[in-house]
Amino acid sequence: MVADMQQRKYADLLAGLPYVKVMDGFAEFVGDRTIEVEGEQYEGLKVIIATGASTYIPSIEGLEGVPYLTNISLFELEELPQSLVILGAGYIALEIAQAYNRFGTKVTILQRSATVLSRQSQDVSNEIRKHLSDEGITILTKATVNKVWKDGDMIKVKYNQNGLNDTLTATHLLVATGTKANTEGLNLDKVDVKTDGKGHIVVDNYLRTSHPDIFAVGDVTSFPAYVYTAAYEGALPFKMLFIIQSNE
Repeated sequence: MVADMQQRKYADLLAGLPYVKVMDGFAEFVGDRTIEVEGEQYEGLKVIIATGASTYIPSIEGLEGVPYLTNISLFELEELPQSLVILGAGYIALEIAQAYNRFGTKVTILQRSATVLSRQSQDVSNEIRKHLSDEGITILTKATVNKVWKDGDMIKVKYNQNGLNDTLTATHLLVATGTKANTEGLNLDKVDVKTDGKGHIVVDNYLRTSHPDIFAVGDVTSFPAYVYTAAYEGALPFKMLFIIQSNE
């Protein structure tokens, strides 16, 4: 379904636009307002970066050796997980936890901070935790994951909570510990575009980066990662440029 929607709502629409050229490949900045893709260079008056974000994979012993899932690969499963351990308790982790718990999966959440949805106020976090716990979801906060390994068909997760070590066993493991921007390889340092600690591009309220002719939209920015927000942001630079040119 996702692949069909991507094709119909995005790829097919781009192919029909008369002044749009679509290229498949990795782009990088090679100079001021100049990018290179597959050996070809392109220069523009303005540049918009919309490379999105991907799951942030924490450094945990053994994690690379187990078939962990992300919010993308989870929905490619053909069968319902019998049990699921989720690392993280942000909004993506919680909505997945609730959905799969209602499907019949035994769900356990491990969260490093003291609350779920740690960026929200205490009363909101407490209320949401109460409802999820009442539905049967196990939520372990102040829990630090030390090691992950495969044991036959199962995955084991060793964690420390309040100074005590314990181990969880589940058929599946989901990593939902936040996102990192897809900015590696863009050579942003060549055009003085600033990023934050997770690589998200820093923009102002008009989506301008630290470079006056380069904009960034969507999940690659430091703004909240919501699909409707990203759709609105995509048009904002053009509106702003139109206003500036009209005033001039």
